Amino acid sequence: MEQFRKYLTVMVIGIACILYLVFLAQAGVASITRHDKSVEPVLPDFPTKLVIVVGGGLAVHLGTVLGIELQRSGASIRGWWSQLGLPEKLQLVLASVYFLSLCAAVAFWWADGWSNTTVSTIQDLSWTLLGVMLGVVSAIGQR
Repeated sequence: MEQFRKYLTVMVIGIACILYLVFLAQAGVASITRHDKSVEPVLPDFPTKLVIVVGGGLAVHLGTVLGIELQRSGASIRGWWSQLGLPEKLQLVLASVYFLSLCAAVAFWWADGWSNTTVSTIQDLSWTLLGVMLGVVSAIGQR
């Protein structure tokens, strides 16, 4: 049963990552190729919310890879995946996917001329990259 749980988890994570990247690309392409630059492209709720939710999950892996831990009552909270014994390589892949997706969001926004009407998901992910950079720079020397 434990082996099945691991495979199922990896399969769900893989599908989530693929959809995350596809919908991120959809938002970026919709921004760049729209004809009326004065209006933000309208995307369905599902892809927009999936990018937000999966991005949040991927952010946890990036934080873990960077050594960020939450503390509650003196105990470290590493996340639900730590009990599954997933390979560290998978976590590195997830962290890399997330970081590169943030860079892609910035590239899409840049390609759209930093427009205020770029799809808001792209703008939000771009600002998140700024937050990640600030967090990493701020954390240097805190260990």
